[in-house]
Amino acid sequence: MTTWKNRWLLAAALFVGTFLISVGSVYFDKQARAQPTLALPFATVTTGVTTSTQIVGANPTRRSIQICNAGTGNVFALPVGSGTPANNNGLPITTLTCFTQPTVTASGTSGSGGAAWNAFATASTNILVLEW
Repeated sequence: MTTWKNRWLLAAALFVGTFLISVGSVYFDKQARAQPTLALPFATVTTGVTTSTQIVGANPTRRSIQICNAGTGNVFALPVGSGTPANNNGLPITTLTCFTQPTVTASGTSGSGGAAWNAFATASTNILVLEW
């Protein structure tokens, strides 16, 4: 065979091989995803009450969490296992403000970011929880 035929066959074989690998990776990648890879948060809205209540469940793939007090009264939040939120016990979130935990690297979670969170409110109020 001549040199140009060898090059053409090599190029064609590389193209077909690349195509088959890409089709195979799409076809066999059936793993469920816990969170999208986009920088869009999951939003949960709950009502804060005057007793300690869980506002969001545990999520080991969570990289960061933001808890916002969208109503009146103060909210106190704590990760589960850090104590019971009560008046003046926990992370204080005043009216129309948010608590934002620093974003954790993709290598894993730390600082209770993936834990379930409880909250206590001094008055019935809406609580917005954003998870990344």
